[in-house]
Amino acid sequence: MTGYTKQAPFNSALFGTTLWFSVNTEFTNISNAFNATSGHTHDGTSGGGGPISASSITTGTLPDAQIPVTLTGHTLASSTLSGTTTLPVSGSITSAGAISLGGSNIIGVGGYTSGVPTNGQGGLFATATDGVRILGAGSTNDAIITNKFGNIVVQIPTGTRSVALGLGLLSTAAITGFVYIPTVPGTPTGTPVTISGFVPMAYDTTTNTLYIYNGGWKSSSVFG
Repeated sequence: MTGYTKQAPFNSALFGTTLWFSVNTEFTNISNAFNATSGHTHDGTSGGGGPISASSITTGTLPDAQIPVTLTGHTLASSTLSGTTTLPVSGSITSAGAISLGGSNIIGVGGYTSGVPTNGQGGLFATATDGVRILGAGSTNDAIITNKFGNIVVQIPTGTRSVALGLGLLSTAAITGFVYIPTVPGTPTGTPVTISGFVPMAYDTTTNTLYIYNGGWKSSSVFG
């Protein structure tokens, strides 16, 4: 059903006042249920209708918080969520293409919306100057990156500006967990792009020399 428009009222002379009143009232309620602004909202409440399955949606616009869509293994092909719309999601969402979310706070997790997150909260941002920014807070680390086995390879300790790379303490027979730096097949001669507060480095594999740039390439041959 694409919609309902109430037709002319029953003729009370033909159907009797009691019958006319009852039927007219029922059809008035049906008409009200399809009202564009005050009709049912599919919020799962009595009279509001159940959530709409994503399998029945292909394109269109979902108005602000009016249509909770239950995603249970179905495909939401191309829809626009305007304003602040909450989706009660069951399971996971898989996209074969790009998912575009507007706003400066693109994705908030753990209940995060803005400001300084509390432990267990975080967000993913996009800014004109920094591109993508990751923000988080935890009792041990504010943010980490792990490999597919759950091993931490990058960690930012809570409340610090420090970054720890690699797997930490390695065995003498370790074959993974190292931090890699770029190499050059000889003495570097280029002038690196300046990043304030940092210095670039490279390792000369020809002479086994570590170079660090600070106004010029400084070398140490202690590795030879």
